[in-house]
Amino acid sequence: MDQSTSDVIDWLLFYQKDFIRINETDEIRGCNVNVDNKNVSVILNINGKEVNLSEIDSIWFRRGHLNHSFPFSINSDICFLSDIANYLNRESVSLLDFIISIISPTKRLGDYYHRNSNKLLSLNTAKKVGLDIPPTHVGTCKSENNM
Repeated sequence: MDQSTSDVIDWLLFYQKDFIRINETDEIRGCNVNVDNKNVSVILNINGKEVNLSEIDSIWFRRGHLNHSFPFSINSDICFLSDIANYLNRESVSLLDFIISIISPTKRLGDYYHRNSNKLLSLNTAKKVGLDIPPTHVGTCKSENNM
């Protein structure tokens, strides 16, 4: 488990905040989407628990990805099996993109599409907004003095 995330969860528990932790090993096994002129409703089944995205008011994307396994079955006797599988995979990706677009406007820390963080960019951004940052050195040689 990621220790930084566990530390944040300890604080959430201390302040008695509701939260759901979704790890990249957790599977989204089902999805119900309803869209009409008034509402958009997305309910996910994650590890057997239903999660209504409209009830989520903030998100922390901490690396990783959403592990989706939207169920479908293909009769192995069907010709063009790979074409059907490719089509269903594209549909699955479209559905995941839609889900991300639904949760993106909420208050969030991090971004699903830019989840591979760059520590140097983060440090530079923190410095620009006035945060104290730890001294950091990155070098390509064993000795600092070798350039």
